[in-house]
Amino acid sequence: MAAIELSFINYPKVKIDSKQELLVRIHDESGNLTTEKKLKKGDVELKTPFFREWNVEAHNGDKKVFNYKLKLEKQVVFINFKNIALGDSIMWPAYLEEFRRKHKCKLYVKMRYPELFEKSYPDITFLKKGQHIKNVDVQITPPSIG
Repeated sequence: MAAIELSFINYPKVKIDSKQELLVRIHDESGNLTTEKKLKKGDVELKTPFFREWNVEAHNGDKKVFNYKLKLEKQVVFINFKNIALGDSIMWPAYLEEFRRKHKCKLYVKMRYPELFEKSYPDITFLKKGQHIKNVDVQITPPSIG
């Protein structure tokens, strides 16, 4: 039996420890973003800074031995904006609230000027400078603009 560990901190990662060679595939719903690798032991990663509903599969020959589809419902999601300007900070919260509603997740956000949005978006936890969160299921760090 293979040991398979998943991580979705900034991008999807799969760690494999198997006696048999497995074909590990990570892909999004559209099939446009995909990577695959054959290995017995090691990591498979798809380094993209954007969120997708990722699918992870492992195959032993023609037999699918592992299948996981990322669902955010009831998951802890942390979106970490770095070097975000005031104008961008003002634009994002409405989209973050829509993301939270759509995926039914517990959303934590780190961005500049969190005090501007806390009252308007009470279901999002805006972290202040120096605050951290533990036990994150999914972390998204959008690329800096500019």
